[in-house]
Amino acid sequence: VKEKDAKEIFTKVLTYVMVVCFGVFLLVSLFIDHLVRLRIGGITLFGRDFWDCTAVVPVLMFAYIPYAAHVNFLIGIYLEKKTGYLPLSTGLGMAANLAANFLLIPVMGMMGAAWARVIAYTVMAATLYPIGQRLYRVPYEFGRIAKLAAVVAVIFFAGTRIHLPYGFFYHLALLLLFPVLLKLVGFFDATEIAKVRSLFGGAGRGTPGVSEPVG
Repeated sequence: VKEKDAKEIFTKVLTYVMVVCFGVFLLVSLFIDHLVRLRIGGITLFGRDFWDCTAVVPVLMFAYIPYAAHVNFLIGIYLEKKTGYLPLSTGLGMAANLAANFLLIPVMGMMGAAWARVIAYTVMAATLYPIGQRLYRVPYEFGRIAKLAAVVAVIFFAGTRIHLPYGFFYHLALLLLFPVLLKLVGFFDATEIAKVRSLFGGAGRGTPGVSEPVG
């Protein structure tokens, strides 16, 4: 029973970590340009010469999504004390990073270096996943994560490819739309929604379907 409970926890952990990572990715990607152009007393927070460099920020932020998945896939390796597999994933990631840098930097410059990091972390995650599952199988919720990724892709595209007046408020509206779209695509689990409502005092106010505690 304890092992089953542990696996259920590990299953949810990856899903929630992905929510946080994708949420931070959206937050930074949508508002980085507003941040660097922020004027304080007539002076921008960053010099105008650095404004174009913000294009690389979303790619760098995106790189930490496969890295976070890679960290979660370490569970089986550590539980079964098979850390000898770690040099394999690290070595393959390093090789992928070097090869991608060699191929992409001459063509894409700093964007190539950023994408090389994405590739390296993806290779590390892809290497560890089957090993970790063989050692300690965890039923990750890839269906839910796919819905999350799809929603993030739509919002990111709308925020970076569709330019409207009052950009800050437009991006703020898109960010606030994030949980709404997740709800529409059925990302949230009914049990999780009930727990959130309970956390915010729904049970104490006599929420329908939730019985009052017997004192």
